[in-house]
Amino acid sequence: MLSGPFKSRQIFRGGGVCLYTMAGTLRGADYLDWGMSKLPAEFYGHIAHTHKAIDDARGFAHVLVELFKISRALPPITGSKSDFR
Repeated sequence: MLSGPFKSRQIFRGGGVCLYTMAGTLRGADYLDWGMSKLPAEFYGHIAHTHKAIDDARGFAHVLVELFKISRALPPITGSKSDFR
């Protein structure tokens, strides 16, 4: 994404977070069952998916919080610098 007065400067570096992949992986679901519609309503904070940007953003923010809770409970990943090139 490029924006602001420095249009040639990239705002984010690297790939973004894919909630579909994160949700499926952290929940141990089969690949074909990774859909966001298969998450419990509690994950969305019971916010309706209205296709209005602010509503959907709030719901997805709740999903991200829940996924971080699951992630935090997992053992840390260790590795050397060369593992992450």
